[in-house]
Amino acid sequence: MRQRLVIGFFWLVCFIAVAVIGYAGLYILTQAQQTIAAIIAAIAGLLTTMLTQAFIRAGEQEAARVRALQERYAEILRNIGPFLRSGGAQSNADALAAEYLIACTVAAPQVVGCVNQFMKTRNSGSLGNLIRAMRKDLGLAERGLVFVPLDKVYNASQTGGLIQITDKEMV
Repeated sequence: MRQRLVIGFFWLVCFIAVAVIGYAGLYILTQAQQTIAAIIAAIAGLLTTMLTQAFIRAGEQEAARVRALQERYAEILRNIGPFLRSGGAQSNADALAAEYLIACTVAAPQVVGCVNQFMKTRNSGSLGNLIRAMRKDLGLAERGLVFVPLDKVYNASQTGGLIQITDKEMV
């Protein structure tokens, strides 16, 4: 009987040991799962931060590009008035040409073509096309735009009659 009691006690100790080891294993596994989940969450957080920063930087670069285009286009348009009023005098043509050459490096091909066309024709239609091309390149809407004819913007008396303005209607 004593032997049976020792064997029973041995099996009870083995059962308790297996239960404790099993419980510890489950606890460790649960802790490992929580640790793995925390590591995955940390990696996802880092990736999200990196992607957010990349998108912010790309947005800032695009905004800087658009600002540079706006400055170039503004200078071209600022130089058009003196160019027209002077009848294409060399100093005014040089200022416009300098801005045009700079714009050629950053502007869309359509804008460059419209500048070329305006320089040839010097009329409201080609100026309207130039402005539309610039707005399109900048990502601005064209809807509802109405352009005033050049003879209204640059009064013929100011030009000394050197510029022939042919367009009289709205473009």
